[in-house]
Amino acid sequence: MYLSPAFSYNSVPLPRIEIHRRKAYGFKSRSGLHLLSAHTVIVLDLICDQDHRFEAWFASSDAFDTQLATGLVSCPHCASRQLRRLPSAPYVQTSSHSASSLPKPDPAAIAARLVDALRSAASQSEDVGERFAEEARRIHHGDAEERSIRGKANQSDVRELIEEGIPVLPVPPDKEDLH
Repeated sequence: MYLSPAFSYNSVPLPRIEIHRRKAYGFKSRSGLHLLSAHTVIVLDLICDQDHRFEAWFASSDAFDTQLATGLVSCPHCASRQLRRLPSAPYVQTSSHSASSLPKPDPAAIAARLVDALRSAASQSEDVGERFAEEARRIHHGDAEERSIRGKANQSDVRELIEEGIPVLPVPPDKEDLH
């Protein structure tokens, strides 16, 4: 069974996906000095003489003082260089905070939820049976109303649909459909 064009994930709950970012590399100034350390960055709350509040990231408190003294720091709202630090609570990351408190995802459970989501989406679509490839082309070319459809197609039809840029998605059959 396959799903086509108007398939939407909005109505189907999908498994939570975690995105892991790689560590920062830092960057060099024109003089070749490292401005950021890959491990240490502080966030300071600042205010300009026009009362615009903003935050800025620095390698250290000394780096902020040096950049402020040389005129490298300015307000992003009005470009004023008359700045001062606001009191803020420091954030210190320790090894206990860096470990994830979430349990490790179970790949089998994620796969099962994904299959359930696909089956749910398929059950809410129109069954066009053996006319799937033909109807998917008609919808894609604007000759038929756009809607979610499901049906049967052989491998060569599916390959042709994909080569034509028509999105199709195989849906595993329900356990009841296997008997």
